[in-house]
Amino acid sequence: MTSSSISIIWGIVLSTVPYFMLAFIPVWDQRRFSKMTAVIAGTLCVFLNVVSVIFIIQFFQDWERLHIYYSIFFLLLYIVVYLSMIRGTPSKLIFIALLVKSYADFVMNICKYLEVEYIAHFKNWDYAQSLYSIQFNIFQCLTLVITYPIIWM
Repeated sequence: MTSSSISIIWGIVLSTVPYFMLAFIPVWDQRRFSKMTAVIAGTLCVFLNVVSVIFIIQFFQDWERLHIYYSIFFLLLYIVVYLSMIRGTPSKLIFIALLVKSYADFVMNICKYLEVEYIAHFKNWDYAQSLYSIQFNIFQCLTLVITYPIIWM
């Protein structure tokens, strides 16, 4: 496994698992299925996400052009899994899912800003060149460590 594959896996896990937890914890007692089923469904989503990104990057030169379709597909997949795993009104669950998505976008934008401002600037990178870079993943870890506790206050 190459270091870029490890960086991709780490980046996707950081981009999904904390947000799955954030969406599921408030409604954990309203599950339709067992805890194990919920964990397996989340794990399968993350695995599918990792495999598809590695496949797309390996076989498509124009990854950036496909990124929007990939993002929309996985957002819809995560919302469908969430709606199917939790009892509740669809409007309430979609609200929670989109609220968590907004927080995820906030974290990603902060990390991209930090990476571009402090890393890419000094290495003369393009913005797109650093999509799953180790530096971005480190900024994402730090941002989550700082902001995640604030979400629960």
